[in-house]
Amino acid sequence: MPLILPGNVASALGGAYEVANSCRFDGADSLQRSKGTQSSLQKGTYSFWVKRTNIDGTQHFVYSNTVADASNRGYYSLRADEKFRIVSDASSGELVLETSQLFRDPTAWMHIVIRIDTTQGTAANRCIFYINGVAVTALDTTTYPDQNANLKIFEGGESNKEFIGGMTGETSNLHCYLAEFVFCDGQSLAPTSFGEFDEDSPTIWKPKDVSGL
Repeated sequence: MPLILPGNVASALGGAYEVANSCRFDGADSLQRSKGTQSSLQKGTYSFWVKRTNIDGTQHFVYSNTVADASNRGYYSLRADEKFRIVSDASSGELVLETSQLFRDPTAWMHIVIRIDTTQGTAANRCIFYINGVAVTALDTTTYPDQNANLKIFEGGESNKEFIGGMTGETSNLHCYLAEFVFCDGQSLAPTSFGEFDEDSPTIWKPKDVSGL
């Protein structure tokens, strides 16, 4: 797996793009926002950089649910067994991906991209999960929604909340640093929209300026 560019060497690579700040989550709080209706319930891309500080218990990066019906939900999380899990209820079928790989290194930054497009004819292309620019193919669980299904994690409305870093009232909040959190509504984007391999050290994955997305 590629390495993440350490922040303390960014300037040494000749003007490499640097992420200015990160947000530290200590497990006590999450950032909550109400979601409006998105342009697409079938297509979207999440990208964020994470550095773990505590590897105990389930921790949610994103959690979305309708308050009136808790079964209509979606989330991206690291579970207590240290596997990454992607879940969303859908209008037809459901999305569930769970990695075979364990993620328990608290020393390095990791870039995560979740690329969703349920209009794809091939089921495996309806959600692709990337770590440090490389698609994750070692999966213990692979359940894909039906073609053209609407995903609950994309639904908006007054009663639907999206929590970044956990969920209010829950114990499964993040213990980590989180940086350059991006969601592109209605777009299925490759990880190269958010990062790139270094020209001189091609095993190093580094961030790109995303302000033009």
